[in-house]
Amino acid sequence: MTPRFVLEPAAQGDLAEGLAWYEQHGPPNLAAEFLEVVSEAFEAIERAPLQFHFERADIRKAVLRRFPYIVYFVVLADVISGIAVFHSSRDPAIWHRRADV
Repeated sequence: MTPRFVLEPAAQGDLAEGLAWYEQHGPPNLAAEFLEVVSEAFEAIERAPLQFHFERADIRKAVLRRFPYIVYFVVLADVISGIAVFHSSRDPAIWHRRADV
């Protein structure tokens, strides 16, 4: 059985930041579309986490369609841990620090 996907608190903050940005700066419904694409990525990760490529050590990545975001996650024995929902132009050192903890 595939472990369930859990979004860590820091990644929840990333997602909230992205949603807020699209709500404030995007046309109507763009934030809802962003959330839908993110949810589809989460479902794909949970369904078949090993299909995604490694980014660094044991960290895999799922690149979102249409939006410049990447979901970084780790597959553990009992859970798939989402460590970041990260805009691709941000400094990757930020999520690297999360992964090194």
